[in-house]
Order: sequence, then C-alpha cells, then structure tokens
Amino acid sequence: MHYANRMTEMAEETKAHEQTEESRCKYEDCNRPAEHDSEYCIFHMPAEEKEEKRLWEKCMKRFYGLVDAGEGDFKGSVLKDVNLAARVLEQEIDFGWAKFSGWASFVAAKFTEKANFSGAEFTEKANFSGAKFSGWASFYAATFTKKADFKAAKFSEGADFSWAKFTEK
Repeated sequence: MHYANRMTEMAEETKAHEQTEESRCKYEDCNRPAEHDSEYCIFHMPAEEKEEKRLWEKCMKRFYGLVDAGEGDFKGSVLKDVNLAARVLEQEIDFGWAKFSGWASFVAAKFTEKANFSGAEFTEKANFSGAKFSGWASFYAATFTKKADFKAAKFSEGADFSWAKFTEK
C-alpha cells in the first residue's frame, strides 16, 4: 500500500478514536469505527450484512492495506476469499475466531511471529501448503468445513491442532 493511502487511513482511524462510544464497533475489544447504518466495523460486520450492503470489496481492500502496513489483529473478523499466498508476515497475526467466508490461501506464506487461528472457521478450502511458521501456531478448535491442505507446511516452534475439526479429507 502506498504511504499516502496508509496515512489517510491512519488519519481516519484517529478520527474514529475521537468519536463517541456509540459509533464504535460492538465487537468485544474492537476500537474500530462502526460502519454507517451498522453496529459493527467493516471487519466484524456479519457476512449477510456485507453482502446486502455490497461491502465485501471495501472490506478486503482495507484488510490487505492493514496487513501490508503491519497490522495483525483480525480476531473475530469476517473475511472472504483471503489470498496471503507467498506473503512474508513479519507481525504477530491473530485470526482467532475469524470467519473465512470463501477460500483462504496461505500457500508458501511465511509467518515470522506467532500465528493464531484458534476457533477460526474456514467455510471453503483452506490452503496452507508450503507455509512456514517461525513462531508458535495455534489452530485450537478451528473448523475446516472443506479441504484443508497443510502439505509441506513447517512449524518451527510447534502448533496446536487440539479440538480442530476437519470435515472433508
């Protein structure tokens, strides 16, 4: 993401922090501003509401911009068709209890810090083939509805898959 775009986004987020509590996202511990006519920010807004308001493109554009800027807190987010293939993610990543609506590709991604996918729900194929996790990785209680591919994934500090559910083999 270009520097000017990130600066504009940071200015918007700063302005949002100055807003009243009523205009903040209702998701627990989220300080992002709620979207117009919603109780939730663009990330925590339910999939049906994003679909109805045609906000998927805006959500994902903002998501990639924040990832590129080093942001890693996406716990509880509702995301669609995530493509972080071959990315080097130098920040701690938290997708705990996130809902991946559509496919998710982390093929050959490099996670240099902790990666949390605890309780995450993957509704379509989740591909982590060739991903490298340098820090601890947690998939505790994650749900994989369709195929989950971890072929050739490497976990340097270990990984927790306890209580994870794999529906399709």
